[in-house]
Amino acid sequence: MSQKVLHFVAGEDFELPDLPGRALPSRSYTETYYDTSGARLDRAGFVLRRRVENGKGVWHLTVTSDGQSALDVEALGGPAAPPSELQELLSAASAGFALAPVTRLSTKTNGKRVKQGSHTLARVLVSSVGVLEGRRVIEAFHELVLEPLAADGKEMARLEKALRRAGAKPGHAPAPVTHALGSEALDESPAATPDLERLRMFFREQFARMLAHDPGVRRGED
Repeated sequence: MSQKVLHFVAGEDFELPDLPGRALPSRSYTETYYDTSGARLDRAGFVLRRRVENGKGVWHLTVTSDGQSALDVEALGGPAAPPSELQELLSAASAGFALAPVTRLSTKTNGKRVKQGSHTLARVLVSSVGVLEGRRVIEAFHELVLEPLAADGKEMARLEKALRRAGAKPGHAPAPVTHALGSEALDESPAATPDLERLRMFFREQFARMLAHDPGVRRGED
């Protein structure tokens, strides 16, 4: 049975425990996340960001539906606006509303390829993330990914235990877009009743699925 990739979060002071193996190459980049007023992209499961690494800017669109990845697209482009191919894929979810930056992150990654003898068991990737306000970091945290390579269940459990002892906790960090927008939401009326709320939930789910599959239909992949 194949092992699952495990995700963790940790505080600003987290340090990777001493695991046997070889250090992974380090990376450093900034990412700017975009959304519309009312967080229309976030509500539809769309994440749009532009990454700058070594002077090169790349736009990245990720779409999820029912917790599963539905689309993952990258395109080179400047900071003024997403490339036209991504704008088309966003058109249904953005509903014609203007895109604007909502948060900016600075990320440094490193980690280790964990070995036992000549066997590579797993890869541990550590991302040190800072939420930026101008050039100032106003919040910091760590994201970790434990990716099995040749590790079995017992070895993965041992590695997970080592990370948790060092302060890592299972789970994902809050989505940067959601964090930046807080509780902003579109106004809804009339006031909810139990029956009306169930109907709203049904329509929200169906509409979100339609939006999530819209880009794939435009690309001829869905």
